[in-house]
Amino acid sequence: MHNRPIAAVCRAGSRPAQATVILREAGFGNVVNLAGGMLRWRAQAKPSKAVALTFQSCFRNSITAC
Repeated sequence: MHNRPIAAVCRAGSRPAQATVILREAGFGNVVNLAGGMLRWRAQAKPSKAVALTFQSCFRNSITAC
């Protein structure tokens, strides 16, 4: 039904996990969650461009949590 990619992101990662479930139940099939949120990515010193590349990889490989 809804095929446009959606990346769920928040500060710590718990809300996007819930949002991913809700979106999938609503018919959005191409949804991924940034596991650990931006805090994890910041702690690992990953720039926002790396986040975008990771999401692209997740979408291509049908991974639900990056």
